[in-house]
Amino acid sequence: MMAVTMHRTQVLLDSWLHDALKSVARQEGRSLAAVIRAILAEHLEQRRAQARKGLGKLAGIAEGPSDLGREHDAHLYGRSGEE
Repeated sequence: MMAVTMHRTQVLLDSWLHDALKSVARQEGRSLAAVIRAILAEHLEQRRAQARKGLGKLAGIAEGPSDLGREHDAHLYGRSGEE
């Protein structure tokens, strides 16, 4: 099994949030730290997925020749990039 490096950090939580997290930890039989790590990891993965979706929406929004990236000089300035 590969060793995981963890970093100790301190976070100040509102009382209601602390109580809610402790309740989840108790219900799941896990430590408060494990619950917080899982919630943060899930949230960050959702953000990554949204970012990937956002980039996917950009694909195909522009129209033009299929060689536009490779031959941009020719399309912009009327000359090939091999001059």
